[in-house]
Amino acid sequence: MVVGDRPAVRVLVVAADLVRGAGLASLLRRAGGIDVIGETCEESAALRQASDDRPDVVVLDGPSWWAGRACAAVSAHGPVLLVGDRAPRPHAAGHLVAGEFSVAELAGSVRRIAAGRRSAPPKIPTTTRFGLSRREGEVMEHVLRGVDNGEIAQRLFISEKTVKNHVNHIFRKLRARTRAEAIARWLGLAVTS
Repeated sequence: MVVGDRPAVRVLVVAADLVRGAGLASLLRRAGGIDVIGETCEESAALRQASDDRPDVVVLDGPSWWAGRACAAVSAHGPVLLVGDRAPRPHAAGHLVAGEFSVAELAGSVRRIAAGRRSAPPKIPTTTRFGLSRREGEVMEHVLRGVDNGEIAQRLFISEKTVKNHVNHIFRKLRARTRAEAIARWLGLAVTS
């Protein structure tokens, strides 16, 4: 595809979660001047497609424990824009914090990276929605994915007791009694009284 007198930026979308990947691909297609040449949620397929198709930019979305490994592997075949938590990776040419950017910011980052420039680093707020701390926001993202406290502790390199403390703080701040209720409030699905 050609936009004006220049070719569209060719993008491969790689996401740990199929739905989030489809969402990113849809946003990129709407931006104009960007050609999504593939979408996958499998690391091996991403490596194969990046090697074969040589995209201008690989947009990589996933939790930090997955994205770090995938970013290192895929970056050998093209520059990577990492969409994820607040921990930038050394192999990424750019980084956006999931849920904290507009379509224009996403498209702008893709275009800057395709032009050989690094994307601006993310703004790192000290708190997230609902007044959660950054760490509580990270824990909540794992709760959202159905990860239990023990696994969250391993992934974030903290004790299970610390995870329990974070979960209790999250419940209090979200005014939730259960994980399901906390998830509903976090996603904006809960009926508030």
